[in-house]
Parts: sequence; structure tokens; C-alpha cells
Amino acid sequence: MMMNDTITTPFDFGPLLYSDDLRFTAPTPKKLKSYRKLFVVFKVELWKKIFTAMGVVMVIFYILKLCEDSDKTSLFAVMFDVFRVSICSSVNILPKRTSLRILLIFFSLFSLNIDSVYLSKLSNIFAFTNYDINVKNLEAADNKQLKFVVNWQVERCYLLMYVTRNAPGAKKRLFFERKSQSYFLNHTALAKENGTVLFTSLLDAHPSENALLDHFHVMTAYMTFFVTFYLRKNHPFNEAITFWAEEIVEKGFVVKWFDDIRRSNRRNEILPEEEEKLIVLKLAHFEESFRILIGGYGLGFVTFLLEFVFKKLEMIGFVQSVKDNIIFLLGLLKPPTLQENK
Repeated sequence: MMMNDTITTPFDFGPLLYSDDLRFTAPTPKKLKSYRKLFVVFKVELWKKIFTAMGVVMVIFYILKLCEDSDKTSLFAVMFDVFRVSICSSVNILPKRTSLRILLIFFSLFSLNIDSVYLSKLSNIFAFTNYDINVKNLEAADNKQLKFVVNWQVERCYLLMYVTRNAPGAKKRLFFERKSQSYFLNHTALAKENGTVLFTSLLDAHPSENALLDHFHVMTAYMTFFVTFYLRKNHPFNEAITFWAEEIVEKGFVVKWFDDIRRSNRRNEILPEEEEKLIVLKLAHFEESFRILIGGYGLGFVTFLLEFVFKKLEMIGFVQSVKDNIIFLLGLLKPPTLQENK
């Protein structure tokens, strides 16, 4: 995992440090607080987009309701219907117009998709993020506290050079985002996602820099984990190592890595059915849901325009004249009926 916690000066790194192996003891793991989970899961930007989308839906429904029955249309009733559809995919009264029904159907499908995918993942995040018991069990098996080994004799720029030399293939497997290292640790610990985190700006500004990466190993009685981190300029070396070691242990990354490796060695047929059916929430799920919603809105909007044009033509008598002409033409095409002589 490659991360960067520099905020004000993102490319201001200190000189290289060389020394022998440095060993120190990791701190006692702590439980993630509930308010920290809320900050990671309930992002302000996400909820702004959700309520903006719901506001747009309310406006569309309100306008179409006015076209249908302006005397009995209420803005509060429309807002309640939209919230009802978003939460439980139901409404009080089924709309009369075809365009409104199409919008309602696709919005209901979108809401059901979001509920089934997002809320199931959300409940999993809140229910399975306590690492205290597992960490204690792992320490009990190890019979000693975890040891962090900082080794400066390894290839320091291996991962960065791999990304830059194999950029087309590597970028498909890496997750790029401009966030702080603390944010990535929180998000990965809560969502239990695997992946490598890189700053896009770092690759753009230093495509061949070989003095950016430092490494340390997390050692247990069974295996050694290789962790990559960045060191800021004018920041004490021991404090930086101690801080990020505490963050990794407290958020349960050592236990997570241990469980992942142990699970990968097990046969698929003995895995629980819940693990086989587990679906990791990705952006593609939301993209597919929004495609369905946008497609439904487009179809409903086209239907609404056709209905509007049809009503206008009906008001000016064009529709009735067309009906009369069609009936007249059909009458001409019918064979004449012979009257029987009495």
C-alpha cells in the first residue's frame, strides 16, 4: 500500500535515510470509534449529490403533476411520494399519465438497487469492523507483541518503477485518488477493501523519482508483511514510523492481511456460502444504477412530450379530423353490402 499524507507540500520529501534494521514494539490495538465510521461512510459530498438528485426528481414529478391536475397538486404531497419511493419504493396513488408511470417505475428500480447494494454493504461495514478480539487472538497465538522491522537495504523504488514502466496495465489494477494517507487507512479499514493507493499527482510530477519510497516489515510468528510509506521533509523519522505503525495496528490491518492469506489457502468448497456470495461495493454498481435511472427519465420525458403534443393537437381538432378521415377511408375500403330483394 503506497500512501501520502502531505497536504500543504505534497512533493516536499526529505533526504534518504540509511541505517541497519530498526525494531520496535507495536502499541496495543484500539477499537474504531463510531463517529469515525460515520465520517468515512456518510460523506458530505455523497449526501449532497443524493439530495440534489432527489430535489431534481421532486421538481420533475411536481411539474408533471401540475400538467395532470393543477388544482389538486401539492408540493408537499409530491415530496412525500418521492421520499416514499426512495425508502420503500411505493406511492399512495398510481399516476394516471403514462410518462409519470414510466418515471415512477424506473425511479423505483433505482431505489431498490441502491437499497439492496449500498445498505447491505453499509450494514456489513458497521457490523464487522471490530478488530480487538481478532488482534488479541493473533497476539495470543504469537505469544508476544507484533514487531515492526524497518529495513533500508531493500529495493526502495520497485513498486513506483513498476507503475511508471507498466502504466497502461498497472493503472487498471490500481486505485488513484487525491486523498490523505489517514483517509485511505480509515476507508480501507472500514470497507475491508484490498488495493494499492497512489497519488495521481505524484506519478505526474515525479514519474521516475527513485527516492520517494521507504519500507518496513510487519512481522508475526507466521509471516511478514511488506508495507510502503512516504516520509515528509523535516519530520522526525522515529515519530513517523511509530505513528503509521500505530495506525496500521489500531485499524486492524495486520489481522486483515492475516485473515486474507489464511482464507486464500482454503479450498473453495469449504468456504461458507456467505463468503462465496459476498459482493464488494464498487463504483460500477452506482454507475449501472444511474444508467437505468437516466434511461427511464429519458423514456418518460419523450413520452411526456408525445402526450403534450397529442393534447395540443386534440384541442385544435386535428386528432378528431384524422380519426374522421381514417374512418371514412376504412368505409371506402369495405365492399358494398347487397340488399336482398323482398
